[in-house]
This record gives sequence, C-alpha cells and structure tokens, in this order.
Amino acid sequence: MTQLYDELLSVLEHEFVLCNEMLELLGKEQEVILSLNATAIEELMNKKMNVTNRLKESDHKRESLLSQLGHPNKTISYLAEVSEPQYKSSFSVLAEKFARVVSDMTELNKLNGRLIKRTLFHLQGSASFLAGFNVTGSAGLSVEA
Repeated sequence: MTQLYDELLSVLEHEFVLCNEMLELLGKEQEVILSLNATAIEELMNKKMNVTNRLKESDHKRESLLSQLGHPNKTISYLAEVSEPQYKSSFSVLAEKFARVVSDMTELNKLNGRLIKRTLFHLQGSASFLAGFNVTGSAGLSVEA
C-alpha cells in the first residue's frame, strides 16, 4: 500500500508541475493574441496541446493508482482524509496547491477567452469595413488591418 501512495504522490506532483506549465502558457497567450501573429499563436496552441496530452497521460496513471488503492474517482482532499497517517499532510498540501493553480488557470482562461472574442470582433469589423471598399486581405494577420 505504501508504494502505491508514494507512486500516487509522485504522479500528483508531476501533474502539478504540468499545471504550472499550462498556467505559464495561459499567461503568454494574452500577449500572443494581442500580437495577431498567426505563427506565434499556432506555436502556443501546439505547446498547450502538448501539455494537455501529458496531463491526460498523467490523469490515466493517477486514476489507475486510485483504483488500485480502492479509491476510484476520488479527490486529493478525500485522500487527505482517508489515507495512511504519514500521507495525510502531503495530500492536504497538494490539494491546496492544486486548488490555487486550477483557480488561476480558470481565471486566465476566462480572460483570454474574452480577449479572443474582442479581437475577433475588431478583426471582423475591420474586414467588413475593408470589404466595403473591395479591399481583401492576405491569409496572414497583421496589426495594420
């Protein structure tokens, strides 16, 4: 049992690192969106997809370990309550850390979503304005548009 708890803690710590990577990417996303640089946007999306895929892999490992421990689909907070005494504190600390990083990611994601909508609205307005003069743009984005 102890080995499974150790493995689970290791997987959770790895997931926390990945969540922080995603948080950093979400922070960079704002400036990339505002730059209207299609290449930079695509690179950032690829990085986010890479982190997302690694999070999915880690999620599968975590769920497998939770099932082996007899706690399928349970939260870290739950584990802090029911785990062996030497692990309770570690799970409690991780639960608090995850709560903060997930909250931060949620807020940044909402902000970025609003920023994307606003940017698209302005781009569509500019495109409509230019279409009135029979001006068409190129495939790439530019700040001048």
